[in-house]
Amino acid sequence: LHSFPTRRSSDLGKCDVCRAKKKKHTSGNDDIHRISEGVLYLSSQPGGHTTAYMAAQLGVRADVIIPVIRTLIDEEKISIGPDGNVTRRLNG
Repeated sequence: LHSFPTRRSSDLGKCDVCRAKKKKHTSGNDDIHRISEGVLYLSSQPGGHTTAYMAAQLGVRADVIIPVIRTLIDEEKISIGPDGNVTRRLNG
């Protein structure tokens, strides 16, 4: 245990656990951007698509894509119609 000389409350970034945490945190924004771009692309297709279809196409779980969709709705880039299809807004 020479690589861990003292106990600290913060991550040292030396063990595989700390390195994995760091990698997970730095890739999160890239994943959100990729999902946002995918939702915007799929929602621009004629008729739009359901959230479940978009999640399947983008290879993510529904609990991951829903916050992205909520953000895009708040930004007025997409909307959800009465049929449940997500469509791109003309001004977004």
